[in-house]
Amino acid sequence: MNLFLVKFFQYFLRIFFGVSVEGRLPLRGKTEQCIIVANHNSHLDVFLISFLLSISQMKQTHAVAAEDFFKKGFFGRMAGWCFNPVLIKRQKVKNKAENPLQPVYEALHAGKSLIVFPEGTRGNPGELAQFKRGIGFVAQQYPQLPIYSAVIHGVERAWGRGDLWPLPLNCRIKLLRPVTKGNQYVKNKKNISESLAEKIAFDLETLVKNNL
Repeated sequence: MNLFLVKFFQYFLRIFFGVSVEGRLPLRGKTEQCIIVANHNSHLDVFLISFLLSISQMKQTHAVAAEDFFKKGFFGRMAGWCFNPVLIKRQKVKNKAENPLQPVYEALHAGKSLIVFPEGTRGNPGELAQFKRGIGFVAQQYPQLPIYSAVIHGVERAWGRGDLWPLPLNCRIKLLRPVTKGNQYVKNKKNISESLAEKIAFDLETLVKNNL
């Protein structure tokens, strides 16, 4: 992440949207590598997630994003400058030997932490879309990594999909406890990928429906 730009946007977001934050990633000596997943309703989501990170965590954290978004438009390029994203192709891969998640695996192998939006794209305001299977595949490949889920609420009204201009409405982000391969919710299930995605989706959907 570009610390100067991220801190600048954090300052702006707190003033304009009244951002409130509940929870932060734990600091355990050396910065712990992890994956953060969240619901996705706005271009502002990745900026809101940055509030959960310390400066040392920001330095090693990258957002996973669609290649086509970050290579076009002012906002896409600005977010790219801020978060140095890991880019993946959104369209179907024609070559079966090509793994669309390979950039994600390479980043994790290099010790980076990642921000992932398992819905794949911004959903309808206030609704949680079905998770893509990619987060499950990543969980299988890196079972030792904690996966934190975060709930973002209010931003869908402040600047949701289809809105031309943002509105000065309050936004809130809440960090939930981590889910790992050894978690009780997934350890007895045959399909770790599906059970992990179901657990995260359940937590997110419950908190969104109850307005956190």
